[in-house]
Amino acid sequence: MERNLNRRIELLFPLENPEHIRYIREEVLETYLRENQLAHQMQADGRYERRKPGEGDQPVNVQDWLMQMRKKS
Repeated sequence: MERNLNRRIELLFPLENPEHIRYIREEVLETYLRENQLAHQMQADGRYERRKPGEGDQPVNVQDWLMQMRKKS
């Protein structure tokens, strides 16, 4: 799949509402850090290895989670 690097738009804005800050920290960021289906982790030698759920860990796919959250709203 080709990456869109020429017509890309990125946006940055402050979060001022404490409830929004809590949601981003405790829900969104935590989910991204638990991702173990599509994420890759850089090794000490610079190689990337795909993360996999450990024994007893529940599979976490951030893209699926985001789609589920969208359906709820």
